[in-house]
Amino acid sequence: MRLSHFFLAIPFLTLTLASHAVGASDNAGVCYKFEDDNVVEKDVCLISFVGGQGEGFWNLKMGEETYNLYEHDESYKKYGQHYFKLDDQPAESYYRNPNHHTISYTNDDNYTYLNCYKSVYDEVCYKENK
Repeated sequence: MRLSHFFLAIPFLTLTLASHAVGASDNAGVCYKFEDDNVVEKDVCLISFVGGQGEGFWNLKMGEETYNLYEHDESYKKYGQHYFKLDDQPAESYYRNPNHHTISYTNDDNYTYLNCYKSVYDEVCYKENK
């Protein structure tokens, strides 16, 4: 391949790679750890996100602990529901009221709910500072 062809290919390669990734972001927030519907830990946390092509990955860094969340959007198109994992375990997704921590499966009243995920081992929630 001639050098001029290489330089012509760079913009197309860059455009192709960029179209597959949404990007990454880090935000401060508040994370909660629940056990039996009780808050056992609440702390400032770092919420890191990277996503693209129907997938999203979050890391919630709370103190020394990091929780890894995974969402696969393609399952929503196929089965009508999202597929989540929390630390490599299947997880349920829902919301909690930030004041009295009641569970809700919808967030349609424009209230800032906590985003929550529960596996057989852990239940964590977070709220990003905006």
